[in-house]
Formats: sequence, C-alpha cells, structure tokens
Amino acid sequence: MKKKYVRNRKTKRRELVISLKRSESVSSRKMRWLDACGRAILLHCKRDSARRKLRYDVDGLTSLGGFVARNELTVDALANMLVGISEVLALCTSVDIPYFYVLLDPAHVLMTARSELRFVFVPLGSSASLIENTPLALLGLICDAQKARFATPEAAELARRIADFVVLQEEGFSSNALRRFVHAECGVDVSADGVASWPDANPVSALCDAETGWRLRRVSTDEAYPLPEGRVMRLGRGAECAIRVLNSEGVSRVHACVQREGDEVLLWDVGSTNGTTVSGRRLQTDERVHLKSGKSFSLASERFVVEGP
Repeated sequence: MKKKYVRNRKTKRRELVISLKRSESVSSRKMRWLDACGRAILLHCKRDSARRKLRYDVDGLTSLGGFVARNELTVDALANMLVGISEVLALCTSVDIPYFYVLLDPAHVLMTARSELRFVFVPLGSSASLIENTPLALLGLICDAQKARFATPEAAELARRIADFVVLQEEGFSSNALRRFVHAECGVDVSADGVASWPDANPVSALCDAETGWRLRRVSTDEAYPLPEGRVMRLGRGAECAIRVLNSEGVSRVHACVQREGDEVLLWDVGSTNGTTVSGRRLQTDERVHLKSGKSFSLASERFVVEGP
C-alpha cells in the first residue's frame, strides 16, 4: 500500500491517494460502514476500483506531526487531541473493527484549523499492512518535550500527565483506560460508539459543539435545523437522518449530507433518486460544494437555505 498527497486536477482540492497492492483488497462491508458512518472524525473515502485507489479529501487539513513541530501546544489543543484519539478508538470498538484499520501515523492523522483531529480509515480486507503505528505512539508524540513545545505551564503539566499515562499503558494498552483518562483530564465523556459529550460547564468552551446560530431552513415548512461545527448530518425521509424531510415523496430515504466547517457548509448528494441541485445544477453523487450563509439548494423539489449568525 502506497500513500501520496496530490492535487486533484479537476476539483483543485488536495487529496490523500492510497494505491493498493495486488495482494490487497477492499472489504465491501467496511466500505459500506464507512459510507454510512456519517462521523466527521473519519474522512470520506472514494473508491476507484479500476485503478485500485482510495481517495480522501484532505483540503485545508494539516498533519498532526507537522502541527506539533510548528506550533506551541495549548491546553485546548492537547485536550482536543486526546478526545479525538479516544473517539476514533471507541468508534471502531463499537462495531468490533480493530483500530489497525485507522492510519495512526502522525503524518496521516490530520487536523482542522480548530485543532480537531480527522482520521483515515482504510477499509481493507486485511489489516496486516496497516500496523504502522499505535495509539500510544500517537499520544507519545503530543507529550514529548523533545518534539513538542507548550504554550503555558498548564499545557506542559497536562503533557506530563499524558506521558505518565503512556508509561502505565506500555504493557497493555486499553481504549477504556484512555476514555477514563480523557474524562478525568478533560471532563469529556466518550461513549461506547465514539460520541464525545462536552459538559456545558467545561472550561474548554472553545471546543464545545455548542449552538452558534448556524441553521438550515426548510423553505416549505419554515423549519430550522441547527448546524453544529464538524458534524456530518444526513438529510432524507429515513429515521437514520438527523434532518428528516417528511411529507415529500421526491426525497430519498437518505438523500444528501451537510457538514459545517467554519463559515461555510459542505453539501453532497449520496446517490438520491431525484437529485440535489445548487443554482439549478444537479450534483453528481459525492460531488461536494461549499455553501456560504444565504445560499440555497434543493432536494428534489424541497428547497433549503443556509443561515449563518
């Protein structure tokens, strides 16, 4: 398996391309799970069967290794990293998939501008070629005083406690132990299915997935749906959708997805019957468009408007 960062000639967006060896194959079950997962912490994957390639959109993201090397780490950044690592491990555990299918090499663990982690899940039929790094190595990187610089004494002290945790886990790492450590240090509960919940009173308020005034409004009913930062939200008639579009026969069970990143919203169609349109143009399946506040789109005949603060 070879990994390479390239610039997509059509979209001009940066991608991570994984080229498979002849001995490697994609697991349809894991691919379906990744498609349906809908978690922002796992990057969306496109499969090019003919060329035996997997493509991940990493535009605007930076590697964790590069970030640690170039920046002073704050308490907020360290807490976000801890939560992200715990989340992705809990998510894999919840569906009985070994975390070896997640690239844990710091060069391929990626970060948003808000210091939120994004992981590459490789849906292979065998994990033998994926064991390149471990959660402990990743945790060791962010607390290594030889490689990382800390913005405050409080950040350096948190890094020391992370280092102590790594030492204690060297003989047998436990994702449950990490969850308990994250809860003790950050006040965050990471559930068995990888969902992190920040208490309202948590002092790291910048990391909270709190409501900030962003909405998606359905024009025909005037219903408004909050758009929390980073969360992938499905739109459709089905009960599995975060934004349910009822009483509309033209909308598919799972029709499209939206994800807010900062001051714009990503929109993509997931293979609906009647299509998703922006400015009168029907999107191709998995084609992603960026919408600013005030822009609208339609699922079949149902129009939605993005509303920012």
